Amino acid sequence: TGPILQPVLNTSTSVVLDLLKGRNQLIPKSTFQFVDVRDVANAHVNAISSKVAAGKRYLAVAGCVPMVDVVDLLSRLAPESKCPTMMEDGEQKQCIQVDSEPILDDLKLNSYRSLDLTIADTLAELRRSPFYGFEDI
Repeated sequence: TGPILQPVLNTSTSVVLDLLKGRNQLIPKSTFQFVDVRDVANAHVNAISSKVAAGKRYLAVAGCVPMVDVVDLLSRLAPESKCPTMMEDGEQKQCIQVDSEPILDDLKLNSYRSLDLTIADTLAELRRSPFYGFEDI
């Protein structure tokens, strides 16, 4: 998530758009692992020049939250949206924990952007994008 850098929507931005447009009638009990695309880009740039990163693979994950947290944030940032308000039945799925310290240390990243900033910037990008008319929500 974060700025839209390609001519088609990626999976995570599509999830956000679907929530905004009310395509989900219920809030999923799933979780949302996120990382801002700008943090991923910085990691790629730093990896190119890092001897420590040579031959290694990294997972860039800023965090994991229940989907209800994403819906709450979207509802606050875009009160005109059609985000679902009722939860699915069943138990809340648990986040899969990912150790992000190696990528932060090896690739000299200070930290990841927060969920709030990433979602706010994603929303701003969607509002400017050709993918839909936000006024249609």
